[in-house]
Amino acid sequence: MVTMLKVRKKQAFTLVETLVVMSTTALIVMLAITYRPRDGGVKPQQFEEAFASVYASAKTRAQSKEQEQVINFNQDGMVDQGQILPYPNGYQIIKTKKIRISPSGFVSPQTISWQTGKVIWKLIIQFGGGSYRFTK
Repeated sequence: MVTMLKVRKKQAFTLVETLVVMSTTALIVMLAITYRPRDGGVKPQQFEEAFASVYASAKTRAQSKEQEQVINFNQDGMVDQGQILPYPNGYQIIKTKKIRISPSGFVSPQTISWQTGKVIWKLIIQFGGGSYRFTK
């Protein structure tokens, strides 16, 4: 008598199905990391402190290297030696400007302004040694 053996198929994921699931999961994780909500970004006080540090080091570089140093205020942020410091969230620069620091440390007086809503925030560089202040 011939008996037929029943072949039972094991149900499991195939290699292709596993790779599809893993790549989909990796894509979702990557998108979640890339597009996560920001934590508020730079605050005005943090920007003021960072500016103080950048400004002081640029003045020191100008005097020690005896070369003019330039700090750019572009649409994206403040740029010094290729390093970009973004403006506080919600603040847009009104007009792009450059602060030129002479080899003697002299900085010509000027005002750089940002706007957020109806509030205008200003960086005022005063005559002489280049002292400055922020005002709203």
